[in-house]
Amino acid sequence: MIKTYLKNLLKKLWHPLKLLLETLSIYMLWITIHYVAAYEYNDWCVPKNLKEYMFYSQVMVNGIHCNSLRWIYVFSFENSKINLVLVSNIALKCLNAFTYTKKETNGKEKET
Repeated sequence: MIKTYLKNLLKKLWHPLKLLLETLSIYMLWITIHYVAAYEYNDWCVPKNLKEYMFYSQVMVNGIHCNSLRWIYVFSFENSKINLVLVSNIALKCLNAFTYTKKETNGKEKET
């Protein structure tokens, strides 16, 4: 009985766990992109001294590389929020596999 229960549990968990792993890997990819974009924006587009602040900041901030890094930063943040919701939903689906239900077959209750 325990073997069949474990076998049924593994059948129920296989697809959600696979989906959870895939979603977590995508989530980690977006978090990495977000981190790299923030770091590179700080390195390339933020003035380091008073001279850069006075003379180059307007040119640097409006440059295509800074706009692109800013867009990647915001877009990766939004995607990571969406993926976090997906991971939560899939984790709840995995927890659903541990619910205890009784099925009726021919008037008799059967444990599953």
